[in-house]
Amino acid sequence: MRLIHILAFPVLALIILSARPAGLNQSHNKADTLKHHLYTAGIGGALIGGLYDGIYPYGSLKQHGNFGLGAPALLDGELIIFNGKIYQTQYTGKTFEVNDKQLASFAMVNYFHPSIKITPNKAMDKAGLFHLLDSVLTNVNGMYAIHISGTFSTLKTRAFPPVKEHQHTPLADMLSLQHFFTYNSAQGDLVGYRLPVFMDNTNISGYHFHFLSAQKNEGGHMIDLLTDHIQIEIDVLDSYNVQVPATSDYEHFDFKKNREEDIKSVERGGKAQAQTQGSKVDTMTVYRDKIDQLDKQIVQLLGERMEAARAIGTYKMVHKIGVVQSNRFNDVLQRAIAEGKQLGLSEEFIKKLYEDVHAESVRQQEALKQ
Repeated sequence: MRLIHILAFPVLALIILSARPAGLNQSHNKADTLKHHLYTAGIGGALIGGLYDGIYPYGSLKQHGNFGLGAPALLDGELIIFNGKIYQTQYTGKTFEVNDKQLASFAMVNYFHPSIKITPNKAMDKAGLFHLLDSVLTNVNGMYAIHISGTFSTLKTRAFPPVKEHQHTPLADMLSLQHFFTYNSAQGDLVGYRLPVFMDNTNISGYHFHFLSAQKNEGGHMIDLLTDHIQIEIDVLDSYNVQVPATSDYEHFDFKKNREEDIKSVERGGKAQAQTQGSKVDTMTVYRDKIDQLDKQIVQLLGERMEAARAIGTYKMVHKIGVVQSNRFNDVLQRAIAEGKQLGLSEEFIKKLYEDVHAESVRQQEALKQ
């Protein structure tokens, strides 16, 4: 693919690639034929409403794409399709590659051909990530397949336990049965979509992501996150089709019911208020853990600095040089003030900090004379 635009944003690097091959020798294999096309097996509204029976063999899903997500037969966890392989995360957290003969109750897949790449340069929570994506994906009625790879300070997922055959309890009524998993310093991939409102019922509108760890042994439906270093790739889709189930349960399913609130509850893993509170706790814990780690590093660095100061003190004693070197301290202080300003630190704070550090260095050097 050829480069056609490079756009610079304050918080990200954005590269847009041509969606069309530059040469005439275009491959005519199935991946090219179905380029930018979304295939949906089943009806999203039916899954939300309680139709969990397995219908679509995983092997057949692979004929329609190498990227996507879905639900296993009888709701036994979550599915993720990545690099042409299909993985299942069960409610126990166990994650593994499935065989082609097993069945899905619902799935969305496409052949992934990214035309947009984004490299954010700051950490983001889920709301910040979605805001960033919205600022780039300005077509509110567009269909987008989204791949996010890298490291996450924290990532919370969930999976549902299996149901009995022909059990049709609506998914929103089973939220208390969810099993949640929190992964800290996680590395892996998020596979997902942002779909427009007009696709509600057949699919699930808005953002929807499933996670797969780099080791392929952890995963689930993404509930919340805090990014660390990530890269985002986006495939702009331009068509879709739906394969409807050919079952008696589907033929008699009531699609007239408004399931908008049920869909929202299922997507976020619970009622809005409770989930928001949980997200705040998770985010605060992550940042406090990070502060604890940084504080430990600060103390260790101060210890190393004093060790260097004592070595200099010994040199001064041998060469009969005075302990206090005002010109040297002023040079160090001014350099620190300039660097601090670039990081948003006030001159007053830097001056007070370095005066305390300098005083301790002098004390340590004077102690060598005793």
